[in-house]
Amino acid sequence: MSGRLSSLTRRAAAAYTVLVVAIAVAAWLAYSSIYGTSSSSASGVARTVTVTRGTVQSSVSASGNVSAAASASPAFATSGTLTALSVAVGDRVRKGQVIAKIDATQARATLASDQASLTSAESALTAARAGGSASQRAQNTTSLSSAKLQLSSGQQTLVADTATLALAKKQLAADLLLGCAASSSSTGSAAASSQPSSSTTNGSSGSSATTTPSTTAATRTTQSLSAVAADAPTVTTGTTGTVTTKAVALTGSVNPQGLATTYVFQYGRKASFGSTTRTIAAGSGTTAVTASATIGGLAPATTYIYRLVAKNTQGTSTGLAQTFTTATTSCSTDRTAIASAERAVAQQKLTVSQQQGAVAAAQASVDSSVDAATVAQDAAQVTQAKLTVASAAKAVRETVLRAPISGTITAVAASVGDSVGSSSSSSSGGGASAAGGAATTTASTSTSSSGVVTIANLAKLEVVAGFAEADATKITVGQAATVTLSALPNTTVSGTVTAVSPTATVTSNVVTYDVTIALVKPAASVRNGMTADVSVVVANKANVLELPSAAITAAGRGSTVTILSGGKQTVATVTTGLVGTSTTQIVTGVSAGDVVVEPTVSVTAATSTSTSSSSLTRGGFGGNGGPGGGGPP
Repeated sequence: MSGRLSSLTRRAAAAYTVLVVAIAVAAWLAYSSIYGTSSSSASGVARTVTVTRGTVQSSVSASGNVSAAASASPAFATSGTLTALSVAVGDRVRKGQVIAKIDATQARATLASDQASLTSAESALTAARAGGSASQRAQNTTSLSSAKLQLSSGQQTLVADTATLALAKKQLAADLLLGCAASSSSTGSAAASSQPSSSTTNGSSGSSATTTPSTTAATRTTQSLSAVAADAPTVTTGTTGTVTTKAVALTGSVNPQGLATTYVFQYGRKASFGSTTRTIAAGSGTTAVTASATIGGLAPATTYIYRLVAKNTQGTSTGLAQTFTTATTSCSTDRTAIASAERAVAQQKLTVSQQQGAVAAAQASVDSSVDAATVAQDAAQVTQAKLTVASAAKAVRETVLRAPISGTITAVAASVGDSVGSSSSSSSGGGASAAGGAATTTASTSTSSSGVVTIANLAKLEVVAGFAEADATKITVGQAATVTLSALPNTTVSGTVTAVSPTATVTSNVVTYDVTIALVKPAASVRNGMTADVSVVVANKANVLELPSAAITAAGRGSTVTILSGGKQTVATVTTGLVGTSTTQIVTGVSAGDVVVEPTVSVTAATSTSTSSSSLTRGGFGGNGGPGGGGPP
């Protein structure tokens, strides 16, 4: 038994010896292949590299997890019972799409009540702006309308009187040119001929009367009763104004009886009249208004017959005919007519002024019935009612939950029939905030309860990685990055830095800063949540002279390289620039094509240990700026 154990022990010892020898040989072969050694004895072997032009890059690395660039957990803004849920995990939704609904019965009832209150407040405001009660407003408005109508009639009379004065002055001027012949001592008399009765075209006959005009040197006029017709205008042919040798001002009155009415004066030397003045509007009031017209082109010392005719949609009414006789050529008569016309104009101006005062007083009554304080109070109530309606309408809209972003449903936290509480929706987008304002992100919103669902925009992925504080200072928005994934060893994804957090994260006294890297066109196999290693290029120099950092030897504060030329080695001092991940920029000291000897490597096969001669002199392969060597950033 002991012999068997001894045999096994010897076999195990032999196996271990073989294993140790194999490891030593493997180590020797590895160093030999890297540094060109050809024997297992400790010896120096020359390994060369050529100075070339290329791109030197410096990068920093960290790890994180793949996540959606934008996500949201929408929740109802009001409490209620969930009545509908239209999405499930895995569904894709678009922004604004309906996700869920809660019972809206109470919200709609509140909105209807608030809208009714708004309507009532608006009615009260309208009444306050109009002033007083409905009956008082109507009375004030009627008084104002009547005053305005009287003013309009007075202004028309003033216009007629002013025209008469102008005609009288014109007649005087004409008579002065004729030498102011004396008036005839005998004016004659106008025959009291049979006058036509007033009548209306709707069949109603007016009262008839026969007049006997009085005869004077200048005029012959008679006031007559007006003809009356049901709903047709009421017409009265009035007296004449000043009668000159060639012109006369005719007057009368018309009651439109509430319908749009027009009037004319008919005149002539015979009972058939033969001439008509232009048509003039009399309005549509219910009280009599003054009708007037001035006619010219008459013959001196001639008797004319005239009457007033008015019509509306209910018929035509005709006033009783009157006569007048034009004056003979007489300057004294003209002056008398002018004086009379001037008195009439002055009196009518006074009347118009009084009528204007009446209109102003009526308008003041209308205005004073409006209470400014009541209007202001009612207006404030309307404004508040509108705000209340807007709030109620918003509450109705908020019974429907819509997707705040487009994306994929990744979680559902409620089901139909659940009671959901009010909260604001939480959302995120962009991870870390931008350093120096170089980029913007969507700020997160706190919630008082979890969202009904979770939405993630899986079409846009990113990695948020925590970089050491020394490395984070070199990272800026827009820098290129490379992302590798633990679950996908053969997949490399390009990325771009989109944000650098200005706030540090401290874990076990280790300070890091979160950096957000957006993935550029990731493969379909890249999934949300995967572990990722990120390398960010923080410096880049293109088309520069470069050497492997291991070929450079630190010499005090400078650096040297060993140049091989013609079989001879010469040490040259070089100036280095950017120290990259594996190569270093050479600014001066060598030229493109120069052959540089890398430091030799001593290999001791018997002990299976190796030592870099360069590491003994400069602390590793980094050189001036190489790994472990520092150097310019």
